[in-house]
Amino acid sequence: MHCVHLMIFFVMLCLRFSFGMLTQTFFKRLDNVLFTNTTTTELCWRNRCSDSFLSCSLACNSDPTCSSYNYNSSLQTCTKNVGDIYTFGGGTLQSSVAIQYVGKIQSDVTDGAWILVYRAQAENNVSAYGVYNNSGYVSDKDLSSLPLSSISKTGDVTSSHYRSRWINEWPSNISQQVKFELYTQGQTVLTLLFNATGSNSTNWFSHNRLIQSPFTDLTWPPVIFSSTGYPNTRRRFCITNATSFIDCTQKSWLLVEDTVDTTCSWTSGATKTFPRFQYSKTSTFTTFSTKTQGLANVLAVFIKF
Repeated sequence: MHCVHLMIFFVMLCLRFSFGMLTQTFFKRLDNVLFTNTTTTELCWRNRCSDSFLSCSLACNSDPTCSSYNYNSSLQTCTKNVGDIYTFGGGTLQSSVAIQYVGKIQSDVTDGAWILVYRAQAENNVSAYGVYNNSGYVSDKDLSSLPLSSISKTGDVTSSHYRSRWINEWPSNISQQVKFELYTQGQTVLTLLFNATGSNSTNWFSHNRLIQSPFTDLTWPPVIFSSTGYPNTRRRFCITNATSFIDCTQKSWLLVEDTVDTTCSWTSGATKTFPRFQYSKTSTFTTFSTKTQGLANVLAVFIKF
């Protein structure tokens, strides 16, 4: 009997050691935090959570729908999350004593079927287009060390831009569609959908590829519809009918001020921060000199295979 108990002890010890290695390799654990987007589904291995977070990890690992969970060490319960910390805008982390977040380390930041390839923060004084085109800047080599603020739908001026390796690896068949979105205080304020077949990492943003937008007056190509925009003034991702960047009464749908711009009264000015994401809040263009356009604080680009 003693031998049987000893054998069981060593089996359990090996399981704990091997799973500990698995946890270090494939899971990220955050202590004293709560991931707020959860279900009411209790996740327990054989309906028991008494073996601390280990039994919860085993349960999550055996559940194909589970990518993360919260374990409450005082109550010895675990709750399966909807998504994980690498789900774009899918939830937030809050301080919470006695709760541990445990989730699988992913290779991509996702939003449903979409993969986030770029996310820019307004007014952090770093060129959005410069980072987008910088092949040496890759944020997703190791998501386990990624600052979560850089993949948030809200963020603040201290948040960095996020750039995926997929921008470097954009062959002609990488994606069926590309989605461009702007957010204000976490809410989507503009969505543009593009046909990506045969595209590259810059020419997908064009009028002839646009398949969905909130604008009813984009039937005909505007003067400028490109990610390059006005290179000399660094107004990027432009959709405008202005024939010149010094046309301060320009009628536009969208533009990204990518550096300090003192050209017009509605631009950032020498003392303001950049980049700034300006867009028409109506179903048609707006005249930016009237200052009726919206200002978003997050820009995101997604691909879909």
